[in-house]
Amino acid sequence: AVVATAVLCSVLFWIVSPSVVDILLPGNKDTKLATKTTDPTVLANKRIKMRYQLTNLCFNLAVGSVGVYCHFWVLPTLPSTQAPSIMDRIPLHEDLYLLSAMQLGYQLWALPMGLLCVQEPTEMIMHHLAVVLSSTLSGFSYLGFRYFSVYFYGLMELSSIPLAVMNAFKDNPEWIQTHPLLYLLTRAAFSFSFLYIRIYMWFFIGPRYLMHDFFFFWTIPNWGLEKSFVLMQFCFGVFLGLLQLYWAVLVIRGIVAFFVPKNKKKKLPLPPTSKMQSNGYGTKTKQT
Repeated sequence: AVVATAVLCSVLFWIVSPSVVDILLPGNKDTKLATKTTDPTVLANKRIKMRYQLTNLCFNLAVGSVGVYCHFWVLPTLPSTQAPSIMDRIPLHEDLYLLSAMQLGYQLWALPMGLLCVQEPTEMIMHHLAVVLSSTLSGFSYLGFRYFSVYFYGLMELSSIPLAVMNAFKDNPEWIQTHPLLYLLTRAAFSFSFLYIRIYMWFFIGPRYLMHDFFFFWTIPNWGLEKSFVLMQFCFGVFLGLLQLYWAVLVIRGIVAFFVPKNKKKKLPLPPTSKMQSNGYGTKTKQT
């Protein structure tokens, strides 16, 4: 599943997405979404970013759909979700390894692409690394807390779908001028989905996961591979949770800036009884 996901992402990026990008970025003004850029280097970079975003959108749509199905229709039917003891739930849900495997395959593909092709910001590179390690731990161990992977590796990624579209708009500012309403709707969809799925829902799931992980770590009597493994899971969970909160602050600041724009300082008009004339060294006032 890991290899299959990485291969599918590569096929989307190298084979499928160029045809779609040729429609969106033909390099002329005849198409509604065409870029006005004529510089070959700039246009090539735009195409690479667009292909990366299309691949990102397709993956997140797939893994998000799996997450929605498992979260709302599969997990509620499993007897283990009602188990009274944490230890009765940790080693179960072997079938849910698929979400960890899909995330691991995508992140292994996205990490070098983000570093070499699209120059993603540092926090996104750190996010890729953390998800690679956390999905490896949850996917390849019976102590992976897989009943939480449905939310963290699946349902959460639904908010990344409008994000990919919004990033495409930001990379092509002329699209914003041509389709301002579509851009506004995309921003609204991203803001709502991010704050609801990644923040509101996280407060009901994230702390519970960290609590279970920490208490399980605390009850392991001796240091060893098992205790180190659980500690690493806990640390990655804390880091990724704090990263979501940091991004939430940025989203909220963007919403506030949209509704409460900064007031620009207005220049005071000159007195109506004078004219300012240059004298070569400064200005002099001529009375009228």
